[in-house]
Amino acid sequence: MNTVIMKTINPNGIKTTHANKTILKVKEQIIVFKKNKTEFNPQYAVVEEYDNYYDLFIEGDLKDLKKCKVIKLKEKLKEIGLQDKDLKDEQFKSFIIENADRIFQTKFDKRVQNNAKYADGGLYEYEENSNYWVYQKRFGLKLSKIVKEIFGKKELGVLLGDVWDDFKLNNLYLEGDVDFSNAKKPEHLILRIISLTTQPNDIVLDYHLGSGTTAAVAHKMGRQYIGIEQMDYIETIAVERLKKVIAGEQGGISKSVNWQGGGDFIYFELAKWNETAKEKILACDSFDELIAFFDEMYERYFLNYNLKIKEFREKVINEEEFKNLSLDEQKKMFIAMLDNNQMYVNKTEMEDKKFKISEEDQFLTSKFYNNEV
Repeated sequence: MNTVIMKTINPNGIKTTHANKTILKVKEQIIVFKKNKTEFNPQYAVVEEYDNYYDLFIEGDLKDLKKCKVIKLKEKLKEIGLQDKDLKDEQFKSFIIENADRIFQTKFDKRVQNNAKYADGGLYEYEENSNYWVYQKRFGLKLSKIVKEIFGKKELGVLLGDVWDDFKLNNLYLEGDVDFSNAKKPEHLILRIISLTTQPNDIVLDYHLGSGTTAAVAHKMGRQYIGIEQMDYIETIAVERLKKVIAGEQGGISKSVNWQGGGDFIYFELAKWNETAKEKILACDSFDELIAFFDEMYERYFLNYNLKIKEFREKVINEEEFKNLSLDEQKKMFIAMLDNNQMYVNKTEMEDKKFKISEEDQFLTSKFYNNEV
C-alpha cells in the first residue's frame, strides 16, 4: 500500500561525529501491505499551530440559535484573559477543545449561498448533528471536525500521511520494565499501527516477538495476539513483560488507553526434535565428542534424505581434510546434515512414542488448536 517513513533520531551530539563522511541516517521504513479490501482506520497527528481561519465564536445556548450571537474569537479570548492563539498554552488549548462546536470558519459554498432557507444571513446548523454551521449565507466548518483522540487525549488533529515524526524515542529502554537493547519499538508506534489496521478483539500476529512490545500493546488495547520467538530470552523478557502488563504496569501506552491491568495469556514451547540434535552438536567441545555423537544422530534424528550416511561414517570423517577443519566448521557440516523441516515435532506425530510427548501436553496441544479431545 505504501512505505511509511519514520523519523527515529535527531542529528545532534555524538551522532554527528562523521557528518563530513556520510549522510546521517535519521529514519526507519515501515512497509504496509494489504491482502483484501478491508479499510484502514484513519490516524491523526497533533496539530502544532492553530489555524487562524477558525476565527468566529458563538455565544449563547446552541439549542436556540436565533438568540445566539456570533463574535470574533479574539474578542472572546480577550474577555477571558487569553491573548494569544498558541497551542502550547494549555489554557488556550483546553478552551478551544471544550468549545470546539462554537468555534468555526466560513467559506463560500453554492449549496447555501442560493438556498432560500438561509436568505436572512442568520446562524443555522447545516444538518442535524453535523460538523457545519451556516452563517451569513456562508458555509461554516466547526473546529470540532478536527478534534481527534490521539494517544488517549483530545487534540486538534491533522490526517496522518506517510511521514511519521511525532514519536518520543528517548528512554525506550524503560518501557515495559524489561531490558532489550536492540530494535525495541516504542509502544505508541505499535499503538498507531494496531489502531490503523484492527478493531477490538481482532488477532494481531508478531512472528519476531523480541521484547514483546506488540503483545504488550495488543493486550492493553483489547486485541487478541500471537507472538512467536525462537530465542531463549522470550522467557525472561517477553513473558515477564506480559506478566507485568497483567499486573497493571503503567509504562508506554498505559495512560493513553487507561490500562488498569487484567487478562491472561498462554505460553507454549514447540517440542524440539532435530533442534535438540543441533544443540548437542553445538555443545561438543572436541572433534572426538562430535564423532561420538554421529551414531546417535543418524539413528535417532531426521537427516537430509540425500545424505550418504555409510560413506560419511566410514570415509569422510576419517579424512585428514575433514579432521583439519576447525571445530566450528566441523559442527556446521554436522548441522547441515539435519533435515530443517524436522526441527520440531509435528502435531500429527505427537502420539508417536519415540518423541515421548506426555499425555498432558498432547491434550493441551489438541485443545489449543480447538480439536476435539
